[in-house]
Amino acid sequence: LTNAPLLFITEMNVDLGNIKFRQSSTKEIVFTNSGKSVLEIRNIQGNCSCLVAVVDKENLKPGESGTIKITFTPEDRKGIQTKAVTVYSNDPQNPVQRIMVGALAE
Repeated sequence: LTNAPLLFITEMNVDLGNIKFRQSSTKEIVFTNSGKSVLEIRNIQGNCSCLVAVVDKENLKPGESGTIKITFTPEDRKGIQTKAVTVYSNDPQNPVQRIMVGALAE
């Protein structure tokens, strides 16, 4: 484990604020490989079709950083929204990490 990759995500709770009806809001989050071997992002997925998450790099060398771009489109949803983006990696201690995304859809 001392030579394993380590996924560190800077923001685990994202507040997108107020979003107008049928408009999108996007936020980029930085993630870093704080471990000592190559970190592989195996999959990333939102828990709703209204949420899209994309990574700019799937393999990071030790010390390297990348970004996760999260886009939320409320569509026909109004009120307080709470969604999640799940990140799957080869980090042996935390292979599954969840980013919570909140917004107020008007």
